[in-house]
Amino acid sequence: MKRVNFAQVGEKRRKNRAWRVELRPPGEVAGHPVSIDAFRDTGAEINCISDRIAQQLQLKEVGLVDITGITSTPLRTSRVRLHVTLPRFGVADEVEAAVLPDLIDRCGREFLVGDELSERAEEAMGVA
Repeated sequence: MKRVNFAQVGEKRRKNRAWRVELRPPGEVAGHPVSIDAFRDTGAEINCISDRIAQQLQLKEVGLVDITGITSTPLRTSRVRLHVTLPRFGVADEVEAAVLPDLIDRCGREFLVGDELSERAEEAMGVA
């Protein structure tokens, strides 16, 4: 089982952190993705997805993860695999994400881009 520690997400950090993402089930790179604005959190050790989007994509649980930081109390939740594309940066890969039922209440989005994907996008922009 994986353990993840998140930094608390404050109101000021929520502004100007929206990145467009395209989400698909793992192994699918064609077809119509779920295209939404995601919240970028460079302190997040794992990506997060709302349970609504995870269900819409029919994602399968690949394990469990313990979440702290973005939740007020430690939470054990499902971990899923999915294909994520960051079109603005030309980054696409299969990644894992923690499923959080109230993610939209916590960060205002249904997908949270964690540190690893953020770093890959910065490398693609020549920032890293």
